[in-house]
Amino acid sequence: MSRHEIPLAVEAERAVLGGILIDPSVLDDYGDALTEGHFSRPSHGRLWRESVSLHSAGVRVDPTTLMDRLGDAATDYGGYRGLTQLTEAILSTANYGHYVDQVRNAAQLRDLIRVSERTIEDAMERAAVASALRTFEECYSEIDKVVEKKRSEWTFKATLMRDFDDIKSEILTHIWNKWHIYDQTRPVAAWAAVITKHQFSNILRDIYQ
Repeated sequence: MSRHEIPLAVEAERAVLGGILIDPSVLDDYGDALTEGHFSRPSHGRLWRESVSLHSAGVRVDPTTLMDRLGDAATDYGGYRGLTQLTEAILSTANYGHYVDQVRNAAQLRDLIRVSERTIEDAMERAAVASALRTFEECYSEIDKVVEKKRSEWTFKATLMRDFDDIKSEILTHIWNKWHIYDQTRPVAAWAAVITKHQFSNILRDIYQ
């Protein structure tokens, strides 16, 4: 099956609907086996729903009662003749359960395909986002320049108790630890500058306490 082939089981759906017209009593055993959503064609799903509704109300399901229930929409099904032609899709109701299973299995496969496609699409979107994100290493040179600008300020303000290269390493490590919260829609230099300023002030405060 290619990616574009969706399991429809249209002929099985016609057989299921035609079987009801041949022998409505099949709904006694299979009325709860399917829902409108199991049918690939909305028109088939409505016929199933209307047939089950009529049968549950004690009304015999045949082309005439279906046409009454469908009203103006009966023309969408080819009228009386179109409904009668559904019986041509099944010779007898002896294997009715087989057709019901085909319809149900095809619906389950369609659901599985839809879920799988959504999962693939989500994974591809996440992969695209991940590939667009810059790593700390890729931005290191920009970040390093931001932190390096503090060297002259450190020399002017600080004592010789700590070398600026040690301070720089500490600030770079702090930025790396916060990389997961970096909003990459913002310029990295501006973001790094804010963190560097705060961390630089904290280090000076600790020294002069």
